[in-house]
Amino acid sequence: MSGSRSKRKKKKAKGLLSEDQKREIFAVGVLAIALFLLLVLIPTGILGERGEAWFPSGNLMGSIGAAVQAVLHYVLGFSALLIPGLLTIGGLWLGGWLTQNWSLRLAFLLGGLFLLIPTGLGVIAPTTGAPGALGAWLGGALASGLGSFGSIFLLLAL
Repeated sequence: MSGSRSKRKKKKAKGLLSEDQKREIFAVGVLAIALFLLLVLIPTGILGERGEAWFPSGNLMGSIGAAVQAVLHYVLGFSALLIPGLLTIGGLWLGGWLTQNWSLRLAFLLGGLFLLIPTGLGVIAPTTGAPGALGAWLGGALASGLGSFGSIFLLLAL
């Protein structure tokens, strides 16, 4: 008899959350990751001397945040600032707080900027580190094929 009771309890435990609640919890998780990445990317220098005193690791999110920031800046450069925006759009869409039409439009806009900005920086200022590894590679390939003026013209047209 106790075996059948435990089976019933297991069945009830599976149905504690509805699909909408699960989706909203997942959406809040995505939004939390977006906020974490935004805080990782904010430089402590904007807080002045207090920022350096309060955050000795050089990052608002500690040493792990500093490591994440270093990787994002190396790979993506300046366009790393767009990742929290993309995640925010995804979280709002997953939670049902943003329509699919607007979500797609904003995601395509940020996705396009995510590729165009570092590529343009890779053409204009390839040695500054602003384009990141991705932008330096794409910008270098584009500049070698079209030249600097042609590359900038194409990127502005896009």
